[in-house]
Amino acid sequence: MAENGCIGTGPSRLGPYTLLESCGEGPRGQVFKAESDGRFYALKIYHSKTWARWDDLEKLSPSSGLNHPNILPVEGLGNSDGWSYSATKFLPGDSLAKVLSGLREKPARPASLCPIGATDEGEPQPDHFFRCVRMLQKVARGLQVVHEAGIVHGRISPGNLMFSPSGMLLLGDFGGGGHSLAQDIHYHAPEELQPDSWPAHKGSDIYSLGAVLYEMLTLNTPYHHPGAETIDPGATRKAILAGPPPPPSAFYNEIPPSLDACVAKALARDPENRYSSAGEMADDLERFLSGEYPLAAIEAQAQAPARPSHGFRLSHRLIAASVLLLLTAGAIWFSREAGKRSSLVNGALDALYRGDHAAARSEAGRLRSLDPANPRATALSESIARTRAFDHMVRALEALCDGDREAARNAVGAASDLLPRNDALESLADSLKEDPEE
Repeated sequence: MAENGCIGTGPSRLGPYTLLESCGEGPRGQVFKAESDGRFYALKIYHSKTWARWDDLEKLSPSSGLNHPNILPVEGLGNSDGWSYSATKFLPGDSLAKVLSGLREKPARPASLCPIGATDEGEPQPDHFFRCVRMLQKVARGLQVVHEAGIVHGRISPGNLMFSPSGMLLLGDFGGGGHSLAQDIHYHAPEELQPDSWPAHKGSDIYSLGAVLYEMLTLNTPYHHPGAETIDPGATRKAILAGPPPPPSAFYNEIPPSLDACVAKALARDPENRYSSAGEMADDLERFLSGEYPLAAIEAQAQAPARPSHGFRLSHRLIAASVLLLLTAGAIWFSREAGKRSSLVNGALDALYRGDHAAARSEAGRLRSLDPANPRATALSESIARTRAFDHMVRALEALCDGDREAARNAVGAASDLLPRNDALESLADSLKEDPEE
């Protein structure tokens, strides 16, 4: 065994595997392309002082029953001549890290999102960020299967996500104890960087996966300034502990706020505010892809602080919160009724998210014009009336803020014609009966 703990130039054979060529070296070991019984493997030979979670690696073997197309199974484990090793299927494709690095180094950097699956001309696909989200959504599904088996990855980064020949991302390199501080600082969860740091856990895996999605969407790691030539781990650590990174849409405005919200939830500083599981993250990304409004976006909208208004009493704030909750509930219903018209629905929902109800009604009207007899389009027409009622309720609140109770009553009456039975509307009407001097 080499004194420095690395295998160096030998041996040429280890156990049943013949080493063919080196594929690189990391902090935990060296990887070789190897052959055994006519099949090719990626053979990881661990450094002599490396600690690995062998129980986790054994759970990932085909005989364990754990199986998912986006998880790279461990097909061999062993120890020979003092060297410990694990073998997985050899994938001829590149790692995600290499693909992203190549895109960043292009002389003419893309003016849009990460063009994974670029056209023959090298331009981004029209659905580029949807493709990135779909890739990560499938990996999140696989991570849920792994977590259910009691396995925590602990080191998720673009370097251990490999492309299959068909372009699918596979997560590998399990069994580690945590990220390397210098190399993988951007994928550390904040709790892993505290003085009394936590060990890697399921929540930190979700954070790391969110950081990977952020990088796929923007070609920037969450806390690395695009103009910086080198990474300062100390400064990056402080930034991670200080607060959230800029949203992906700060780099590219094509990214809708609903996707920003999904990334932000995965990257929440407090583990309790992240997705509760990788499966929940996958479900929310699926909602985004299918044209529904992600729960993370609804949650972010409901928690957004109200704009301060002079003279706006506490009772009116509570009424406004009720209206906001009804608006977000309407957004859920609105999106589920129109899954087959995802582009129009996405436009309408993003307009609702911005508070542009006129634009939302316009998009819903376009959907109705495509197929007037479609029951979903009919339902959306009914939703327009409901949205108009909410407009009147907002006008009533604005009138109350201005002290114009007569205008507020008129707006409430208009809303009542469109939405006869509604708790928030009744509360608003009751408040207008109160003595304003009380």
